[in-house]
Amino acid sequence: MKPNLEGALVNKCWLGFSLKEFKEIESDVLEGRSMGLENKFLNSYLAPALLLQGKQKEAIQEYKKWKDKPFGEQGYPTYREAFLDDLNTFEKAGIIPPEVLLGNKQCDKVHINIKVVLDFTQPVMDRNSTVNLYFT
Repeated sequence: MKPNLEGALVNKCWLGFSLKEFKEIESDVLEGRSMGLENKFLNSYLAPALLLQGKQKEAIQEYKKWKDKPFGEQGYPTYREAFLDDLNTFEKAGIIPPEVLLGNKQCDKVHINIKVVLDFTQPVMDRNSTVNLYFT
């Protein structure tokens, strides 16, 4: 039963990003964790869901908690790479709300904090992506 439930929650959360239902993603991830589900993809969705809701402090805590832990799926050695790839995907798909994109003075601190939290010192994404600006 757990693998089916895990898969369903992962799929629901990923779809939720496309629908910009960030609060629901947060709720689903927390519900999965409370049931003892330990899915790597599910765990990687809470930080961006918080960030995209404007919950910067909580997002940074979640990024710090997971960034150096092994991911070991889809060519991502750690959660750091999974986070980056997801943010790049969200940016290209227009999922990141305009108020979260670089250039909004309210969010400048977020970009700086995420750079420090995730220890990005080199560009790791497509040079045409605004997500690069978060981390370089």
